[in-house]
Amino acid sequence: MRHKVWSCKFCTLENEVKLEKCKACGQWRYSYGQPFSTCAPNIGT
Repeated sequence: MRHKVWSCKFCTLENEVKLEKCKACGQWRYSYGQPFSTCAPNIGT
């Protein structure tokens, strides 16, 4: 059985889904980077 993976958009390495950054190149899994728990101050202006 194959583990669930995601493919890095930059170097195409397949990483485990529990990782947020690529093991090889360090790029974030999602294009917007690290998830933030608070809203930016300019939201809604």
